[in-house]
Amino acid sequence: ANAVHGSDSDENAQIEGDFFFTADEQF
Repeated sequence: ANAVHGSDSDENAQIEGDFFFTADEQF
């Protein structure tokens, strides 16, 4: 997740990861 989103922290990575996977599941 960090490599894909380039997040600065694990918190941001987790938040972005949850959003990304949620959007992916909707499709």
